[in-house]
Amino acid sequence: MRTWRVAAFSGSAPFSGNGFRAKGYNGAFGSDLWLHQWSLLSSMAFLPDNEWTGDSSRLLGGRYSSSVTLSQGIYYLLTHMFMESGTVLTIPAGTTIKAYARDPSGLAPALVIKTGARIEATGTISSPITFTTVLPPTLLPMRGTWGGVIILGEATVQDQAQSGQIEGITGNDGQFGGTNDNDNSGTLTYVRVWYGGADISDSSGIEENEINGITFGAVGSGTKVSYCEVAFNLDDGFELFGGTVDLKYCSSLFNGDDAFDIDLGYRGRMQFLFALVGLKGDHAAEVDSKSGGSVDAQPRSFPQIYGATFVGGAPENTRGSVVRIQEGSAGIFSNMVITNGKTGIENKDCGAENRTQKSPGGIVDMQYLYLYDKNVVFNSHGGDFTQIVLDNKTCKELLVNLSSFEILQLAFSSVIYGELSISGKYVEGYPLAVNSNPSILNLPYSATETGILQGQINKSLCGSIFLS
Repeated sequence: MRTWRVAAFSGSAPFSGNGFRAKGYNGAFGSDLWLHQWSLLSSMAFLPDNEWTGDSSRLLGGRYSSSVTLSQGIYYLLTHMFMESGTVLTIPAGTTIKAYARDPSGLAPALVIKTGARIEATGTISSPITFTTVLPPTLLPMRGTWGGVIILGEATVQDQAQSGQIEGITGNDGQFGGTNDNDNSGTLTYVRVWYGGADISDSSGIEENEINGITFGAVGSGTKVSYCEVAFNLDDGFELFGGTVDLKYCSSLFNGDDAFDIDLGYRGRMQFLFALVGLKGDHAAEVDSKSGGSVDAQPRSFPQIYGATFVGGAPENTRGSVVRIQEGSAGIFSNMVITNGKTGIENKDCGAENRTQKSPGGIVDMQYLYLYDKNVVFNSHGGDFTQIVLDNKTCKELLVNLSSFEILQLAFSSVIYGELSISGKYVEGYPLAVNSNPSILNLPYSATETGILQGQINKSLCGSIFLS
């Protein structure tokens, strides 16, 4: 019987000298990924950045049944990271978590905060917390390079028997929803989620499970979310399935679907939202509320948006309206600037909700759709443009009579009411919006991934609008 012996080749080994030196590992790579930057694999985005030092304490992934507190610095997400019920993931300011594209099973890594768990990610303006890709900066921006962040809570969700499983996560790991609308899933402050949205499907064969930058599944109002951004995600930026969590100061940039996607009875407040749709996106905001085939399923989606600037992708991208409200959705849409799209606001597939421009004076029963009559909805690109579209006879027939409201004498191209199109004036009862160039100072009013144009405030046209 032959016995094989492995030599470490040190000292006088035949590989010593002339530029050769023995190493204490097998294979071609130690901690130095020497293919970085020059190899075909690197140029095709198959390799991560060459920065890992070999410190295994900086690797994340797997199932955590006890709380985890990270230290400031860079971590690497190798596979799904599940925080189990009762645990807390604490991430300090200035921490960066870089995710790989796939784990050994072929799944795109994602962070999942399960029901009953919390995430405490409190960054600062000078030291934000960043979730991003391991790819080198020379290959960015790029969508779909890893999964994303999923937070699951125990607040109410519409038609819970059918909707309590988050997309892309199977079994108990993906369950969400309950009866506690005050549920607390933690804190996200100054958190950035970039370049995610990869398909996180498993071996079951389910496809097209691209997840959102940040997914909120039945997250309650005890959760604090402010100063958060999702950029270059392959699917939606922020998605809210039911729940009551409030969002404040949130930015969604150049994502592949909707900037803010609302569904399944979400009823939280949202203030100071900013979206750039770009060339690949669909809507700055899409609001749905149909479940089990019914546009009157309860609780009805009722987002309360106070203050938003939504910039569409026109003229290159005119696929969808900047804001789409459909499938029986209700809500409050107030103090908004909507520009740079083919259509400003689209309302379709209505249910039994009332539609009004009378000041609601409160949330009441959450069974109405309120569009503020001084929302600025403007055509910034010079092509065909419609301020507000009601493209369903049901939406038309149930529209609250608005004849007592003052009609603003402002020029616009056209509005569409059901099958009736009129140019130059509003149809009586048609919802109103201000059509005046906002010319946003120090922010883009026309933008794609490849170029941003800035404007100057025209005080004679817009000063009173911003003060009202």
